[in-house]
Amino acid sequence: MSKKALEDEKFEAIKSAILDSEASPLPDYLQETLERTIQAAKLLDKNPSQRTVVPILRAKYPHISRSQAYEDCRRAMRIFNSVHKFDYDWWHHWLLQDIAEMIAVAKGNKEEGIKPDLKAWAMGHKNLIKALGERPETDIDPKLVEKHPITIAVQINNKTVNIDYNDFIKLPVQAREVITKALDQEINDNEAKRIMNS
Repeated sequence: MSKKALEDEKFEAIKSAILDSEASPLPDYLQETLERTIQAAKLLDKNPSQRTVVPILRAKYPHISRSQAYEDCRRAMRIFNSVHKFDYDWWHHWLLQDIAEMIAVAKGNKEEGIKPDLKAWAMGHKNLIKALGERPETDIDPKLVEKHPITIAVQINNKTVNIDYNDFIKLPVQAREVITKALDQEINDNEAKRIMNS
């Protein structure tokens, strides 16, 4: 069976281990990890450079490797993120995972005889939709616009002329106004019938 990581522990357990290390609910291997993480956080408060903190951390804990010291620094930045750089991606991933676990628990388990809690299930989905947010709008690909040029069809003396949008923008303001006003003119019933029959 694999051992739990420090981040997998509940917040209350970590908080009580920090406040009272003697009566810590954490296992021994996580207690040392927490101590190293707190030490790394304190060192990072004084000097935010991981490169400077790692040798000090290894001097205090000689049995850890260099990569473990870097991992302790990264963990300190994730757990104590109010002081250090906020890792939004990690937080968002944790939030989505936590909501998914809450939904799974609320869904119940027929084999174990646990009935579903529909209110909690609905609330979990509501929270999930809030956490996911709106799908971000994507910008128009300029290469796509180059492949498919935008043209404006203008009818002059019963003859249709296609004007490229870029050329239309280059026209003087007065010429653009004349063209756009001509496009907005209403048509009579005979012209509408002719357009529909064509």
